[in-house]
Amino acid sequence: MLNKKKDVLELESKQMFFHDKMSFLELAYNLGIFYILIMLPMGSGTTNLRILASILILISSLFLVIIKKSLVKIKVDLIFSIFILYASTSILWSANFTESLILFIRFLSILLFSLYFTSNFNIEQIMNFFKIFFIAITILSFFGTLILPDLFVHQDLIHSGAWRGLLGHKNAFGAFSILVLILLLTHKYRFRYKKIHLVLILTTLVNIWRSESVTAYILTVTIIFLFIAYKILIFYKNKNLILFSSIVSMSTILIVLFFFIIYRNFEFILALVDRDINLTGRTNIWYFVRLYISRRPLFGYGYGGFWASDFAIELIANIGFTITSAHSGTYDLLLDLGYVGFILIFIHLILSIIIAIQKSFKKETSSFVEFSLLFLFFLFIINITDSRFLNTMALYFTIYSIVAIKLRSRS
Repeated sequence: MLNKKKDVLELESKQMFFHDKMSFLELAYNLGIFYILIMLPMGSGTTNLRILASILILISSLFLVIIKKSLVKIKVDLIFSIFILYASTSILWSANFTESLILFIRFLSILLFSLYFTSNFNIEQIMNFFKIFFIAITILSFFGTLILPDLFVHQDLIHSGAWRGLLGHKNAFGAFSILVLILLLTHKYRFRYKKIHLVLILTTLVNIWRSESVTAYILTVTIIFLFIAYKILIFYKNKNLILFSSIVSMSTILIVLFFFIIYRNFEFILALVDRDINLTGRTNIWYFVRLYISRRPLFGYGYGGFWASDFAIELIANIGFTITSAHSGTYDLLLDLGYVGFILIFIHLILSIIIAIQKSFKKETSSFVEFSLLFLFFLFIINITDSRFLNTMALYFTIYSIVAIKLRSRS
């Protein structure tokens, strides 16, 4: 009888172990796709190679979605579905129909891959994959800057000496490194790997520091602060109700006070890192961007249409230097899809945060829920002064889609 029970337990443990692992082919395919997503901008500036990459992702993801019956496994998300449909049909009123059509192919390929990925892997597999991918990019970037600085460090006069890693630009590298930090803070590791875990966190912090991205500096402090506040709340959630309510109230006050202090001393904080209140020319860009938003406030210029149109040429002539985004995900979304698209995704983002908070207060909180919660806050904050959603690299919208779909799944 004891032997039989032992055999059953061994079988269950093996099933659990292999259930949490991707096959070699799945891992290789997913790693390849995610790396392409880093190198695949969502915005304008399309090349033949990027079009080909989008088509390959589209075909392979469509094939996998069909054979894996992914659509059957996914819970319908009404608001996100409306947003996807709206963004897709925006090519009909786009300021540049051809560019929007190309970006629609890219957009569709990312959504299909996200459907395949979320419907066929559980949260443990997803977190393990994120760990492999993010850590690999982090380590390669860190040692690449030391061994091959000509390739991994900015050599131009404006950003000279700033690390860019495998991401190609210091701001992109800084933003990605914060994503890695969120993963490392929330991922549950085995105790015997504690030293390795700490080394990875320190390596990531060095990458953020050497990226010389002010946005990354401020976001790093913010994310660490939010993580500590979150852990305090989770620690006291099952304690005395009055004590827990007091902790929640105090945490809320401290968070509001934290952001208020940053707001009131923003110029001083920027001066500490050798920046000015103009945010490296962003305020001048935003002034003209708002003028163009006011011309088409409701529906925008179509997905990806503005930055490939004559309107963008006019804007660039006004500011005096070339740009391919508004340097703000919020403004880029308003340019592309107007207030209709902005309101749809804003509501969806807030609902995703609420779902993540609700799930985080359950008895057994998964590392995926904690990662999702911090990632959603990160996405919300970074898109105020940087463009990390539908514009620039496709990675962030992909992760957002994965997080949004998985949070609403029954698993």
